[in-house]
Amino acid sequence: MIKAVHRWLGLALGVLWLTQALTGVAVVFRWELDDATLPGPASPADPVALGARIDAIESRHARVSSMWASGNDADRFDIFYSDAAGSARTMRVDGAGRILRDVAADALVSGGGIFNTLSTIHENLFAGDTGAWIIGLSGLVLLGNLAFGLRLAWPRKGMWKRSMLAAPRGPTAGRLQGWHRLLGLWLALPAAAVVAAGVLLAFEDGVEEVLHAVIAPPAAHVRLGSAAAGAQKRVGPGTALALALREYPGATLSALAFPSGGEPWYRIRLRARGEMTRIWGATTLFVSQANGEIVGGRGSIRPLARRFVDALYPVHTGQIGGIAGRCLVGVIGILLVAMIALGTGLWLARRGPERASARADSAPQASKGTP
Repeated sequence: MIKAVHRWLGLALGVLWLTQALTGVAVVFRWELDDATLPGPASPADPVALGARIDAIESRHARVSSMWASGNDADRFDIFYSDAAGSARTMRVDGAGRILRDVAADALVSGGGIFNTLSTIHENLFAGDTGAWIIGLSGLVLLGNLAFGLRLAWPRKGMWKRSMLAAPRGPTAGRLQGWHRLLGLWLALPAAAVVAAGVLLAFEDGVEEVLHAVIAPPAAHVRLGSAAAGAQKRVGPGTALALALREYPGATLSALAFPSGGEPWYRIRLRARGEMTRIWGATTLFVSQANGEIVGGRGSIRPLARRFVDALYPVHTGQIGGIAGRCLVGVIGILLVAMIALGTGLWLARRGPERASARADSAPQASKGTP
């Protein structure tokens, strides 16, 4: 029963899992690959210069929504904005605010768009929240199928060394099954950790609520007071960035989100010293647009539930282990592709003889009554 379920789940969802594995492998080093296509100096983040660039964009009747570091070194940034015509664009700048690229945000291939396309396919299949649910649920099924496969491949006592190290031999179907089993024994547990983190990321909002790990925004009285004061004066993005970095000496800038609606503050994300290795940091501060006061946020010492949620992305992408961890995740993705190919090949290899046998059994019945 387990064998049949394992086989048919693989056949039914194999294409989706293959897509996930291939796109995941393709974007493991997306930041380095994308940056390599852009010539220009690498400059440390200068809050004043970055703020001036943002002000220059908005002076053209554009509206900036956020800015994110484009890599681990935080020396280049992507500024997301809508131009005067309302078209979404992405501007890549260096740490000194010099423009390296300015392209349409919805470009599928050009201007680094290929990496956004692959990431979107991996995260939600270009289907928004519905696609994210599909990816999350398919990941849960994949976890179950990995468990089924591990149960089927589990070696008998005294057979572990041979099962883990011996190269399969014999006829085609036997070799395919042997390699499928061998890779499964090596892959199941590390793949389960990566997939489980990905599943939780697909339902991240729900996970935060269940664990009471939501980042609390400033209190209502701060919200109203900042809004009233903000009508008289405004702290620019460069000043807000400088204030946040001053709060955490030695931190690097990860992201900046702009005030909007009833939230008159900048939301600034930093990677502080001592944090888990990752592209984007986990220290978040809210800086009032009215007077530059830090009106909320959290530091690098965080509740266990929040640290768990913050660990999901670096575990899923391998960033938790630096370059070696990301390489490991890439290898896991490649091996998962090989597992799917081997499983499909095994099914096809067995289907041939089964069909031939079925035709042979039906031949005498079809010939009855023939003169």
